[in-house]
Amino acid sequence: MKINLKEITYILTFALFAFAACNESEDIITDDAQTGGLLDGSRVNVNYVVGAPEGPYTAELFVNQGRDKVTEIRLYKSFTTTVKYTETVEGEEVERSKTFVSNEVLDKTVPVTEQEKHYVNTSWNLTELISGLKIENLAGETNDLPSDDQQYLVGDRWTFRVVSVLSDGREVQQAYNINVNVSTRYAGTYRVLTSAYYRIGVPRPDVAFPETVTIESVDAVTYRANYFGAFGDQQIFFTIDLGTGEIAYPDKQPDGTTDQNSGGSPLITCADDNAMFPSGANCGSSNYVENSDAGADKLYMTFGYNTAATPDIEGGPRTFYQVLEKIVE
Repeated sequence: MKINLKEITYILTFALFAFAACNESEDIITDDAQTGGLLDGSRVNVNYVVGAPEGPYTAELFVNQGRDKVTEIRLYKSFTTTVKYTETVEGEEVERSKTFVSNEVLDKTVPVTEQEKHYVNTSWNLTELISGLKIENLAGETNDLPSDDQQYLVGDRWTFRVVSVLSDGREVQQAYNINVNVSTRYAGTYRVLTSAYYRIGVPRPDVAFPETVTIESVDAVTYRANYFGAFGDQQIFFTIDLGTGEIAYPDKQPDGTTDQNSGGSPLITCADDNAMFPSGANCGSSNYVENSDAGADKLYMTFGYNTAATPDIEGGPRTFYQVLEKIVE
């Protein structure tokens, strides 16, 4: 009998590789090392509104109960803030920033008793969010998180690491976190109530707007929308005057150097380029906020961009009118 040493070596190598693969860590659920433990993050980005400490601020997870059942969900929280300061370098003041991260604690354990697929909600108020957390400051001191939410900055956030526990005792960390972001009143998800797009003054009802638009806080008065009118994979920055409710569109993005644009074409606004907007874009009755006591604020917005002519593209303004209503959970 002839023994093929090359084949034996190949078989042993393959067996060792397979054994190692089966024993990899299952820290991240997307590795799919073993079955069970998958939680979908159906609502994991939550805006904390300064001035509303009671909330509640609610996250939602979807439990995919399979053969191996999830019996509980553990949420481990921490807090992150970035502090800006100035220091003198060679006689000139230079702006610096430093990011601080708190300790991490087990925030809560959520029991899961249903055996079928279902949603799980969990909520916090400010007292619950800050409980057990300490953070360092620029002076090197470590203190409890402040109970006065006026001391928090836009961009601060609580991060919750999500771990599911299975009936056999396995713990599976999810590939995402829950984030509770310190924000301002007008940040959130908005439904598009009314929309219109004009290409060089001609209405284009065939161009669809999204069903919802996400608006994020940049600072106390500046916001970023994740659509430029009907167009995704773009953005527009705008400001809201807290006294008058007027919406305006700065020439520059928040970095102070990049021009606002859509696909490289410059931003146009009612304030600066009124003649480029057709009457249907409602320049005379747009660009303001309508506040709602229930939180369902409406944003009336008109803006656009001006495309330069090329051999293949007809130049001229592309303009948008939209009414957005904040979705209140």
